[in-house]
Amino acid sequence: MTGHDLGRVLLLVCALVVMPACDDSPTSPSDAVGQTWHLVSLQRDGSDLILSPDPTQFTLRLEEDGRAAVNANCNSCGGSYSMDGSAIEFSAIACTKVACPNGGPFDSDYAAALEGPKTVSVDDPEMVIRGSGVTLRFRR
Repeated sequence: MTGHDLGRVLLLVCALVVMPACDDSPTSPSDAVGQTWHLVSLQRDGSDLILSPDPTQFTLRLEEDGRAAVNANCNSCGGSYSMDGSAIEFSAIACTKVACPNGGPFDSDYAAALEGPKTVSVDDPEMVIRGSGVTLRFRR
């Protein structure tokens, strides 16, 4: 192997190692869509972090057809969303109004926190939605 060939091999190896670390592409809809996400925490700017009372009862599922299915404790919610890269916007999340035994105001705070324009990032197995002074953290 000549010095020139060795240089090519080293360049190829470096490219294969460095390229995956430089992937700064925005979140694609396929990263978040079709998965059931469990709410871990909700935090409003300037307020303390609030942990989900039960992540299995506070979920978000983004369907491929633009529908958002939300569970807020014992209430079912639904609405629509649109996503373009890392921008996501939810519209009119409507929920049933059952008085859940262990939800308190967290139920309605969660659904309200989703509405409006936000950004979404997925770093498997976590998803973070930020915007309008609120951060929601989810896990698969």
